[in-house]
Amino acid sequence: MKKSYKKLLAISFAASIISGESLACASGCGVFNVGTSSLMPSGQGGIAFLQYDYINQGQNWSKTKDSNGHNHDERINTQTVTAGMQYMFNRDWGAAIRVPYVTRYVKTMNHDDSISTTRHSDIGDVRINGIYSGFFDDMSTGITFGLKLPTGQTKAQSLNRNTQIGSGSTDTILGFYHRGNFGAESKMGYFLQSSWERPFIRSNGYTPGYEVSSAIGTYYNVGEVAFAKKVTPIVQFTNTKKGQDTGWADPSHNPNSGYNFVYFAPGVEITINDFKLYADVEFPVYRNVNGNQLVPQNLYKVILGYNF
Repeated sequence: MKKSYKKLLAISFAASIISGESLACASGCGVFNVGTSSLMPSGQGGIAFLQYDYINQGQNWSKTKDSNGHNHDERINTQTVTAGMQYMFNRDWGAAIRVPYVTRYVKTMNHDDSISTTRHSDIGDVRINGIYSGFFDDMSTGITFGLKLPTGQTKAQSLNRNTQIGSGSTDTILGFYHRGNFGAESKMGYFLQSSWERPFIRSNGYTPGYEVSSAIGTYYNVGEVAFAKKVTPIVQFTNTKKGQDTGWADPSHNPNSGYNFVYFAPGVEITINDFKLYADVEFPVYRNVNGNQLVPQNLYKVILGYNF
């Protein structure tokens, strides 16, 4: 794998909490934070990036199929812009930070059958990670570890507890990644990655469920195309499994939380000098949820990075 490709991936392990009756991704969705074969360290230096994620939840779902069950939330639209930076101090150790800004629109049916809508924007839960990539000389395998901090808003009066911007919890983060080529001179390669996040300090009687997000994918280095130094199509599958929420703050919603999602996510990475542009669209393959929850159809992600 050439050095210009390897710069993008390790920071993507910081999986976010997806909580609540309607899967309202509190400060971002974990499925957005794996499967980004862009942010993988290859040597000393850093990358600064902006990431845009979009999720539109409007389909009521129970177990593995469409449901006519009651759900007072009719639509939840979440847009997240994350500013991040990763820096490798040497070939073994590095650090990363992600600061999300979340805008959430919620459409709700009230008990009198009237409709109310609300829109709220705020800083989400910040994630700080350490990176260790010293297992092999080529830095092909590494681990990430860190914390999700309770910086996101949890008391917006216009939002229910399960649709707040922040989870309110402090979480541990642990992840790993591995990449390789199909032959020494091959333009094709593969990557594996996974991230586990679990709250260990809860807030105001509410604890989001644990979350495990994983991805497996392959790519092909097309090489130089027009003004682009390199174009790399990527094909991958992502999986996110979340446990049920617990606590007394929102007990009626706890049974309607937790799920297992599998997405097919084709994408592309374009390198132009020190800039990298990555984009993918994730299509649902398998969705299994507890109770009745709003689920999205496609998920969208775009990253613009600058190597320094």
